[in-house]
Amino acid sequence: MILGYSNTALDARFSMLGEEFDFESFSDDLYDLYSIPIKYIISAMEPATSNTTRGKYHYLPGYIAATHINAVTCDEGNGSIICLNSCAPILLFKLCVHYTFCCNLQTALAAGNPIPAICSYKEPIQVKLEPSEILPQKVQRNFNYFKKSELYKRVVGSGKLKYALYLYDLATRFLVMHECMHVVLGHTAYMRKEFGVTELLAFSEIMNTNAQMIKTLQALEFMADLHTASGVFLQALHGNLFLDYTSDTDLNIDKECFVARSVINALCILFRLFPFKWKTLADVIKTVHPHPYIRLQWILTGLSNQLTDSRNFEEYLMRPMGQSLAVFADNFAIEDND
Repeated sequence: MILGYSNTALDARFSMLGEEFDFESFSDDLYDLYSIPIKYIISAMEPATSNTTRGKYHYLPGYIAATHINAVTCDEGNGSIICLNSCAPILLFKLCVHYTFCCNLQTALAAGNPIPAICSYKEPIQVKLEPSEILPQKVQRNFNYFKKSELYKRVVGSGKLKYALYLYDLATRFLVMHECMHVVLGHTAYMRKEFGVTELLAFSEIMNTNAQMIKTLQALEFMADLHTASGVFLQALHGNLFLDYTSDTDLNIDKECFVARSVINALCILFRLFPFKWKTLADVIKTVHPHPYIRLQWILTGLSNQLTDSRNFEEYLMRPMGQSLAVFADNFAIEDND
């Protein structure tokens, strides 16, 4: 599905990235999941499209049919393409639901308390769809099947679904806003000029032998992460999300703690969809993008500056990261080398 502002050159470039993915036939609930990331891209890029001084900035948001979760920004000189792989929303939503199922929210979001694991078996994390499953009708069928599962029904019955959707909202906002930030901060234009690179991938295991390019790309990722995480946290704190949860919570914690912990939970879930297959430190150094948990530690450091009281850093940010790692270790089959 292609939305937003486009021109012939951008349309052609989009076609080169992959087959167009149309989700117009989805049921209302699944359509909402796929609409939220696009709406965040459009809202982020809107100021550029209404610029009357230097002319409107052309961009093209949408989905491409692909089996592995990813987001990508491409700079084309006269505009940008900002898109998600078509499997991203459904895989992310399913993991948010499963993660929420494993948590006692009364302790998961309360300061100072651990998260008990409640699963009796370890579920593998689905990080991709089969090629035959990325067609819209197969995605809808996958979603319908998941909604019939015992896990989903128990999350709904326990009243946890809304928090799973809240985590999905936070995670998708970070994923697409990270790509928008590459455009806003001029990263795409810089990489095209200096290195001839036109695509920036949000998360990947791509290796490269150009040491200078690797250092530059990793620095740009850290910069985009820092701005994006702060923006997502502040917007969530002000209730500027599609799915608000804070007004319904009866947890005995302040709103800032709740939002901070939820953002960290959402990012841990998002990063878990990108397996860490690097075997040595040398492999990590050679990757175009830093290890996700190195990035997460950087994000936590940046978010500490957004807290009303920086002394809450451990309780609001560090502890939920450790708790999230424990949830995944205790409840999910993890095949990577972290």
